[in-house]
Amino acid sequence: MALKIQPFRKKKLTQDEIARLCIVVSNYCKSVSIPQLAARINSLDNAINIFQALIHPVRGSELTVDVLEADDSRDTILVGFAFYLEFALRHTDPAMVRAARELKVVMDTPSYKRIYETAYNRESNLIANLIEELRNNHQSALTQLNIGFYIDALEAANNNFDAIYENRVHSTARSYNSEDILEARTKMEKAFDSLCDKLELLAADAEDDAAMGMGGTTGGMPTGGGTTGGGMTTLDYAFYESLFATINEHIGNIVAAANHRITMGQKAKGNAEDGSTPPSPETPTNNNSNENNGENGGENDGENTNTDNTAPNQGDDNTPSANA
Repeated sequence: MALKIQPFRKKKLTQDEIARLCIVVSNYCKSVSIPQLAARINSLDNAINIFQALIHPVRGSELTVDVLEADDSRDTILVGFAFYLEFALRHTDPAMVRAARELKVVMDTPSYKRIYETAYNRESNLIANLIEELRNNHQSALTQLNIGFYIDALEAANNNFDAIYENRVHSTARSYNSEDILEARTKMEKAFDSLCDKLELLAADAEDDAAMGMGGTTGGMPTGGGTTGGGMTTLDYAFYESLFATINEHIGNIVAAANHRITMGQKAKGNAEDGSTPPSPETPTNNNSNENNGENGGENDGENTNTDNTAPNQGDDNTPSANA
């Protein structure tokens, strides 16, 4: 069965939602280091940076690029670590599986799950706490999986971000052209579609290889070194199944939140019209959306559905992460 990135209607997503979705997909693709995707990942990242600078004037300072790159670096390591654990759970060695389960329990706690989607300052504190907990309470599992280098790299990247962020220069609120934002969003969405198309093509090739008995024999485990999981010597179909499942889960979460936002807005509008009490804010109970309202490619008509054209909040503690 052909693997596909979950379809969704881009027009339904706000500026921050579509940017967050693109960043999540980019980070996951970078975390597994597939050489054939490198050029398209770079194109998407460049488009994201341009778009983010336009919609968030607070990031329009001389340190914009440095802050975004430093945050992206630590987020990529976090994503790579989580993705490695997913593969370790499928290892043929029971000891490896037990160690992976132990660490995954930690990563799946409410404090650390999707840590890279939190605000800058909070993410830094959470990462520091996570590193301390893993080293103090789960060192044997890290040693069993031989992935202590992830923790060292994450600590270095987090410290680097903190140093850059603390010395950032605040820009003053500035006016921005909605047409520039629309053009930047369109380019970012096209780069996203291009990356997804290539990823689906590679998965189809792997499926063909599996059908002909040419699949890998490494148990689905990524091999190689480096802070993002290293290169892949064997890209079997099971690898792509896991990657697509992870990416689609995160897309589903963002789309579900967008649907919830839209529904609550419609309810509030209806209540305002009939004079009833507006509903209290709540979070969606189902984070996995099966929303299927359009295809990735060709769905975007460039419409900007974020009706709030005021400059965003520039407070330090509430500044959203580039990956949030």
